[in-house]
Amino acid sequence: AWADADGPVAAACEEGLRALESAGARLVDVTLPHESVAPAVGALLIVSEACANLSDDRSRHARAYGDEITVTLAAMSGLSAEELLGAARVRTRLRETTAQLFRTQVDLLALPTTASVAPPIPRRRPADLLDPASTAALVRFTFLANLTGLPAGTAPVGRVGGLPVGLQLVGDAWDEASVIAGLAALERSGVGLMPPPRGHRHALA
Repeated sequence: AWADADGPVAAACEEGLRALESAGARLVDVTLPHESVAPAVGALLIVSEACANLSDDRSRHARAYGDEITVTLAAMSGLSAEELLGAARVRTRLRETTAQLFRTQVDLLALPTTASVAPPIPRRRPADLLDPASTAALVRFTFLANLTGLPAGTAPVGRVGGLPVGLQLVGDAWDEASVIAGLAALERSGVGLMPPPRGHRHALA
């Protein structure tokens, strides 16, 4: 999965892993079946639920929706029950294989928080902000926790082009403590410590 991240983002996250290793963590390479389809499955399920929840509002307040939401809901409104059931089955299998991984191999999973840094906002009309590739890169690695319902958190591990990069830690069900402990270890390591941006003022100063 890490191969889907931009090189500089992956490199910063690797620094975070090394910091955890120095703090006593043992790193293990793992393979998670069905993880590669998590973004597609997550998009299907999330947007289908949004279509159902917003069905009345869409007809009454269509002009209030932005272009990206309007296009996405329109594209997904024609999904069949068979397609949605298939996505739900994959989500169930992903939950099962992830639970097995935590039972037998690891305490935490480490993933880049996003596959790229935040994209620039173009100075163009709102319709030009539709950018499926950038959106996909920003949510590529967060669908695992979203689909499985597992606790997850992120900590900064560096910057690329002046923009922050985060390392995401995912824990077993009901094990928020391990996630928080891992994030605290990253924070203590100082791997993500960066000087404040220009013009920054400390709230307590």
